[in-house]
Amino acid sequence: MTRTMVSAAIFSQRNFRHIYNIFKNGEKKLLVDNRIYLCRPTVISFHQGEVRRKDSPRSQEMSTELVSEGAEPSVLRLSDTVTADLESEILANNRNKAFVLRQALVEIRSIERRKKHLFTLPKSLSVEEWRTLISLTDYRSRLRYMQALDIGDVNVEEIRAQDSVYCNPLVISEESIEEAVGGDAEARRRIKIFLMHHEIKRQDGDMVPFTLKTEDLLHISQITSMNGHRKYVNFLFKNELMNFHNQLRKKDKESRKEELVKAATERKLDTDHLVYGLGFNTVFLRLQRNVTNNFYNWNAIKEFQDWGIPLVIDMSYYNTYKLQQSRQRSLFTEIINAISLNKMVKTPFQLHFTGMTDESVKGMERFYPSGLQPDSPCNVTHQSHLDMFPTDRLVYLSPDSNNDLKHFDPNDIYVIGGIIDKTDEKLPLTLSAAKRLKVRHARLPMRRYLGLTAELNIDTCVSILNDLKESQDWFYALRWVPARHFANRLRSAPSDNLEHQLRYRAHRHLSPTVWKGEDYCTRNQALNASKYRMYYKRVMESQTREEMEDILDELKI
Repeated sequence: MTRTMVSAAIFSQRNFRHIYNIFKNGEKKLLVDNRIYLCRPTVISFHQGEVRRKDSPRSQEMSTELVSEGAEPSVLRLSDTVTADLESEILANNRNKAFVLRQALVEIRSIERRKKHLFTLPKSLSVEEWRTLISLTDYRSRLRYMQALDIGDVNVEEIRAQDSVYCNPLVISEESIEEAVGGDAEARRRIKIFLMHHEIKRQDGDMVPFTLKTEDLLHISQITSMNGHRKYVNFLFKNELMNFHNQLRKKDKESRKEELVKAATERKLDTDHLVYGLGFNTVFLRLQRNVTNNFYNWNAIKEFQDWGIPLVIDMSYYNTYKLQQSRQRSLFTEIINAISLNKMVKTPFQLHFTGMTDESVKGMERFYPSGLQPDSPCNVTHQSHLDMFPTDRLVYLSPDSNNDLKHFDPNDIYVIGGIIDKTDEKLPLTLSAAKRLKVRHARLPMRRYLGLTAELNIDTCVSILNDLKESQDWFYALRWVPARHFANRLRSAPSDNLEHQLRYRAHRHLSPTVWKGEDYCTRNQALNASKYRMYYKRVMESQTREEMEDILDELKI
């Protein structure tokens, strides 16, 4: 036979990993007995009726991993208890359930391999319990049943009733539709279209959400595209499944609380030396989360005096354009981050959310209910900032303005627009409002100090102004600009620019929102203006990665 080379170069390493994981969660023997490699460096050749294969080191590593996983485990797991004889006994009366049993085993293996513990599986099941398990149609029902068996609180009738809800068409009562959209015929038509897409996915075998809230119906009534309906079905199911998993974890933790406490206590007491830790010998005071929250809340509340400097977030734009639910979540996430970052600085702003409408108040109640409490670190009001403060002290901050804000003036009151406009048609709402009201306006001088322009989030603007208030150093205050804007500049550059690359590297590693973790964020936030400039210069001048890492190690706290 003529030597023929069959290369799998069309498969990327990511595709190989994806297929590899699928087979790992299925029948491992299939891969162990028949080595199948789809990795790019793997080349399979046929020569004189003989198959020759040259595997990359990564393929060999994965093969070793699979063979080791195929070995007998030291601790027998639930998925390993199903032998051929037991499988025959389970399926004796109904061979058509073989696929459901195989699906249940795949789900059990995925639970056993999860990095984040979901719940404790029972060590074994009787034949009748296996038959009950495979009689349940939905994945969620099977998980609830297995957890109930482990806890010892099994209510099969209740689980079957819920399984029937999962597996039947979604029914929305007329009262719920009336409460959400009233008699709006167009809104009702869109809800029916959504239910049609929901039913199509269910009949295709996909899992779908089984409940809809009033706010969900209201959002559905505003969706105008087929793709929007499909995406929203997936969005609702993703959130519903995440909440379901969290409920399983919570119930499992509650059921094992005494056991875990007892085991931890015995482990610590079974030593011949002093035991250090919470509840034992320690030099640290244990502060509950509410203690730190109260401290930071008071840190912000005390600024609501004559000496405090107001900062306004104008929420009057909330009803100017319709926000999808995901956009609403993003807006209030920025608001929550702005409140948290503001109250943790040494001298916070008086943070005022003005021009609140009934709709924006409902959003605040949903995403940040503590913001409406009397001890909130911010002021949420229906009043306009034009009625609260003198107009001659107001300065609108807008990226569309042509005036650079040269320095921070404590006598001025800066106004940030409560806007999240990620559409293609971006409107200069804050600049238009400033010109219409004949109020001063300015932009952050990013082009002058960073060489780029960008539209920033609310929380980013608040943090920049806090740093500027303390240091009067624009280069230092603009460290809060997300590093992705520097990366975008590199991607759009017509040619490689070494200085831009070095600035991106320094800004990225010294950012207060660095991707490496909370410890690194805290470390970078603690830098003052002079140290930030010094380390920024040193990181830019470093010649190797090792040298840069040594410089950053000096900052460890």
